[in-house]
Amino acid sequence: MNTKRGFTLIELLVVIAIIGILASVVLASLNSAREKANQASIKANLKNLQADAALYYDDNGSYGVAADEADCPAQANPQTNVFNGTSSEDIIAEAETRGNPAASARCAIGVNGQSWAVSVQYRDGATWYCTDYTGKAVERASAMALNAAAGEVRCE
Repeated sequence: MNTKRGFTLIELLVVIAIIGILASVVLASLNSAREKANQASIKANLKNLQADAALYYDDNGSYGVAADEADCPAQANPQTNVFNGTSSEDIIAEAETRGNPAASARCAIGVNGQSWAVSVQYRDGATWYCTDYTGKAVERASAMALNAAAGEVRCE
């Protein structure tokens, strides 16, 4: 009796379908892990900015000239506030690259230069990560809060 050994076409198609299903599950998990890594990078960069701002305050006695919430850096003059200068600009730029490409990081300095806040939007487009001069760091639906009576900016 002459029997041929091998796989039938249906068996091969079933195996290919199973591999395809497994690959799609892995890719979905990979995208989720990639987003979590981007969020962790934003948090780390803004934590570094807190330390950079503390050093700036020690050297200058304030965080700089008051600036309403705007794209970072908030002012064009490199000596105007804590958000300008090579170190801070690099930190903010790195956080922005991990965030939503359609939204810039938002920076503000309160009246008399005694408060500051920075927010970067996650890639999901709905959540902002905000950090401020108090050391607070929170996820929120909007960039930051301004207490007009106190002339203070902060994350709430």
